[in-house]
Amino acid sequence: MALGLPNHLARSRVNDAIAVACHASALLCLATAVVCIGVVQFDYPALLLWPSFLALGVMAVVLILLAANRSLFWSVAYLATGAASTFWYAGMLLNQLGPATANNSYLLTLPKLALVLCAGAAVTSFGAIGWVAAGYAAAEAAVLFAHLQSHTPGSLDFASTAVAVLLAAVLSAVAQGRRRSQRVRPTMHRAAREESVAAMRNRLEQRAAALLHDTVLSQLAALAAAPTGPLPAATRRSIERDLQLLVGEDWLIEPETIPVRAEDADLPPVFERSIDDSRRDGLTVDLAGELTLLATLGPEVAHELALAMRQCLVNVARHSGTDRAEVVVFGGVGELTVMVIDGGRGFREESVPRDRFGLRQSVRGRIERVGGSVHIWSTLGEGTSVLLQVPVAESAAVEKPSPDAPGGSRRSAS
Repeated sequence: MALGLPNHLARSRVNDAIAVACHASALLCLATAVVCIGVVQFDYPALLLWPSFLALGVMAVVLILLAANRSLFWSVAYLATGAASTFWYAGMLLNQLGPATANNSYLLTLPKLALVLCAGAAVTSFGAIGWVAAGYAAAEAAVLFAHLQSHTPGSLDFASTAVAVLLAAVLSAVAQGRRRSQRVRPTMHRAAREESVAAMRNRLEQRAAALLHDTVLSQLAALAAAPTGPLPAATRRSIERDLQLLVGEDWLIEPETIPVRAEDADLPPVFERSIDDSRRDGLTVDLAGELTLLATLGPEVAHELALAMRQCLVNVARHSGTDRAEVVVFGGVGELTVMVIDGGRGFREESVPRDRFGLRQSVRGRIERVGGSVHIWSTLGEGTSVLLQVPVAESAAVEKPSPDAPGGSRRSAS
């Protein structure tokens, strides 16, 4: 079970996300600088500010290349190109606007912020802090040299300093959080593994309880009801079959079946076996509805539904007082329904003793384990209807057969 990203991917993915955010913000700063210079140039046509567009454009092109290929080469190229472009840009603004207007203003701050947001090629948070520091130093040095060249006083830029400190704090917090998560990750994986083992154990226990009812308890009930003398051949074969199932431990294996296409057979093998076993019990089974839809079920759902249907037919044979039952199959949106109907004596579900596992484990338990539901309608003296609904994967859906197609008509097995 995976909790978040694997260890070898989590670090690089988080830093990649931070780098993308930094590059996008840097491009936004350069675009804002272009707009602002354009507005100033429009207001003061006599000034010569348009060449600064070239400096910002070169810086933006290298930044885009760095964002597309975050490597050491392009990181260094961006710092070098950005420092040169910022020096040219700042010198032009100081010469054209003068120190009173340009000194420490937002026009000088925007390209410096773009350099601070370099992000670099580091794959660790502390390495990214180094690139932030390098970008901040390159930006401040470029503007400082521009001030020296134009003989204008300069001072430390509060905005770029604050952004550099804030970004370094964020990266440091990310690094510390990652260290804490790495310390607790083994405990989380161990808890997840124990939860998975407990769920698997619970499924096996429920499957074992249902199997116990279907085999041992059912055979003991059959032996208790059998007349004195040799066992009938059918009973002997049934006992041998159940013993082979229990000794061979095949019931522990997750059910896997070969998909059956709708046009290949009326019933998948697992359902055919359930009907055949009921026929050997002396029950006449009438099949109706869209039988081919049974082939659209997944292996586990088909396995559990077939066994639940079989148990319903066993209950009809043993308790209803009739030797005939009807199985109807029909589909719906995202689900498949099987109804087992008999015209026997009926019963009240609440009157069934708690120590009887037929309906509770072999029917309800099996269907609910695969995400389905069971509804029972029974009237004394008029019969019983058991509705079994299970989910069907949308990708497994097939076209509903026509009445002339195999499985689309009514047939009986007795």
